Amino acid sequence: MRSLAASGDDQLRLLLERAGLRCNRARRQVAGRLRSEARPLSAEDLRLAEPSLPYSSIYRTLAALIQAGVVRRLAGIDGNARFELTEAVSGEHHHHLACADCGAMEALVLPAGVETGLERAAAAVRRSGRFAVESHQVELIGRCAACMARRRRR
Repeated sequence: MRSLAASGDDQLRLLLERAGLRCNRARRQVAGRLRSEARPLSAEDLRLAEPSLPYSSIYRTLAALIQAGVVRRLAGIDGNARFELTEAVSGEHHHHLACADCGAMEALVLPAGVETGLERAAAAVRRSGRFAVESHQVELIGRCAACMARRRRR
């Protein structure tokens, strides 16, 4: 497992401290695993990747990390929640590709022009006074390469 980068580790500690939580081994381990993956992970994915942590610890750790603003929960298209580091910790703004067949999710960085357009749209909504936009999230739904290959073999 790769450890969190120094700045990510510092941000992890700071956010946990602000929430009144300790930066224990399980929290560092789960946050480190989420940092090392290029996709949001389910609790099952985390359990398989970190076999020393029982499910109960993974769920408690995820709840604490969400409370502290370190991790965010994504509603998977397959009904299974997935988890990833927040932008405050990862330092990366991205969106997601979601597979309609297997439910897998992966990060998607949009071209700068598209991101600028989304920011302009969010600013226009804020200026209208109808809604206080805080962030934006795009999810493209389709089929991952593995599911497309399975469909072709059928």
